[in-house]
Amino acid sequence: MTRPPTGRGRNGLSAAGCLNHGAGHGVPENESQMFRARAHTHARTRTVEYSAIKEDILLFARTWMYPEGIMIREISQTEKVKYCTISLVSGTKKKKNHRNGNQFGGCQRWGDRRENGEGGLKE
Repeated sequence: MTRPPTGRGRNGLSAAGCLNHGAGHGVPENESQMFRARAHTHARTRTVEYSAIKEDILLFARTWMYPEGIMIREISQTEKVKYCTISLVSGTKKKKNHRNGNQFGGCQRWGDRRENGEGGLKE
């Protein structure tokens, strides 16, 4: 593609007339050049916004392509809560003997009930 005889670029602006590049950052001379300068600036802004949106979409897609890590963590946490809840509801009054000592309830609690002999190791 040959350059126009005026020495201007493809968009009709000289290097000084482009709002993003060139030395001087000159002001466009007429309305047509102003429109082209705005279009150039908006195209660059849209490219940046698009790449940010694209990055978010790719991250979301990657998460759903490999959901095993998320599902395993959620399942294990759900099982922990479910086990402790069922054990506490069904075994609150049962005394369970362990090789380490006595325990009341389903979940082992060491510490705050140790003095009363309600849970944990008997000292």
